[in-house]
Amino acid sequence: AGDHGLTATSIDGVTWTVYTPTASSPLFAGISFAYGYFYAYTSATSGSNLYRSIDGVMWEIDPDIQDNVSAITFSNKTLIVTGSQSLHMTTDGTTWTESKTAISGQVYALADGYIRLAWQTIGFSPDLTTWTNIGAQANMPSVVAPVE
Repeated sequence: AGDHGLTATSIDGVTWTVYTPTASSPLFAGISFAYGYFYAYTSATSGSNLYRSIDGVMWEIDPDIQDNVSAITFSNKTLIVTGSQSLHMTTDGTTWTESKTAISGQVYALADGYIRLAWQTIGFSPDLTTWTNIGAQANMPSVVAPVE
């Protein structure tokens, strides 16, 4: 977990240890856990890279995603990474599928498609390729997906 540069780790979700990053440690904008790895991305000001870690302390840039990452979600057994040029999806953490769709926001799986929550817009897609805007709301709050 992290907030404003603070990084903390826990093996049980109850007891947390604060990790003091070094000067070269990335500052994460978002994080998710899937397939035995933590996946996180840095903010646009620091390159928007996708990182992965087995322990949440030591991180490496994920070589499979070469895109400016703006969001990451684990939903319906799929890790979805939103980049500036594409969506990147994996169901095993190893093999990635790319959809050349330039969108923004968090993407979540539904029973019959996907929903995208972005600043002031909501979109729906049956296939992660074709998107239809289905709503807009000024000052829409952040939404957190349930843990699966």
